[in-house]
Amino acid sequence: MNKTLLKIGGSILTNKTGADISSIKRIAKEITNKNKLVLVHGAGYCGHPEADRLLGKSEICDIYNTHRAVSKLNSIFLDFLSDEIPVVPIHPLNVVIANDGRITAFDINCIKNALENDILPVIHGDIVFDRVRKFCIVSGDQIISYLARRLDVDKVGLATDVDGVYLDGKVLEEITEKNISKVLNQDYHLGKTHDVTGGMLGKIKELWGLSVESVIFNGSTVGNINRFLSGEPVGGTIIKPSRIEDL
Repeated sequence: MNKTLLKIGGSILTNKTGADISSIKRIAKEITNKNKLVLVHGAGYCGHPEADRLLGKSEICDIYNTHRAVSKLNSIFLDFLSDEIPVVPIHPLNVVIANDGRITAFDINCIKNALENDILPVIHGDIVFDRVRKFCIVSGDQIISYLARRLDVDKVGLATDVDGVYLDGKVLEEITEKNISKVLNQDYHLGKTHDVTGGMLGKIKELWGLSVESVIFNGSTVGNINRFLSGEPVGGTIIKPSRIEDL
């Protein structure tokens, strides 16, 4: 059976004071269809400020401050998820190596073993060791892109705090080879004080080139995450498979 990849943006799990408990509770209750699901989440305000301060520094020991922030959010999320379904955390710091900011090694056996045992693996954006930079930030979006190319995936979703990808003031129904150049030339404002992972443009670049269809949709809309997992329409912007592998 093929697998579903879902990334929940940190923007809908956190607010300016930290973890958004009411939103986390609501999302946890929506994740009822966990069959062959791999769940990834961002850090939002629980990690981006620490990462922002860390970038450009050379003190290896500062890795812990960023990892602690993102893993704390992961623990809070899993606490609520575990009320509904069996879950296990997977921390990229322990299983990922990067090279100049891009993942080059990822032990995904832990993900496969969790799925084989009907356990939901929950991964998060994290700081990891990097062969060139000593360490770097690996976003949840990059993790989704990496896993989509290495797991038998038939559905990929990115739940964000907006309705999709905007072009000329309107939400695009789909991104294809016909409009990708125009989309990539847009000025997408990050909209957050702290975002070191590329914002909407970064998401589009990570999803473009996948061999499977993906969708960017509004996970802040009540019921949308459950609808996505159930195979129902969620609106948003569909990114069609492309022959182009790299941008």
